[in-house]
Amino acid sequence: MRAGVPLHPYPNETLRKLLIPKLMIDKELLEILVCPETGEPLEEVDQETVTRLNGLVELGTLVDRSGEPVSEKIEGGLLCRNGKYLYPVRENIPILLIESSIPVS
Repeated sequence: MRAGVPLHPYPNETLRKLLIPKLMIDKELLEILVCPETGEPLEEVDQETVTRLNGLVELGTLVDRSGEPVSEKIEGGLLCRNGKYLYPVRENIPILLIESSIPVS
């Protein structure tokens, strides 16, 4: 490696984005999905939030709104615009059940 020239052709952030798959929810579907409780539009959460929540799943400390421990990692999530609850996405399917939502605030 020459001074200041990385061995890998991609900068670190670009490489991270290539290696961590992004949740692929169709944009048209995302436009019509709403929070089943409030009717607010939903937004995809960032990978950092997913990673943080999955860490809590591993520790056994993440609970859903029904008070049950979340035992399965999530691939992604849809967040209410109020930022209070996340609806998990597993196998590219949003789980839009109020009791399965995860408090995040």
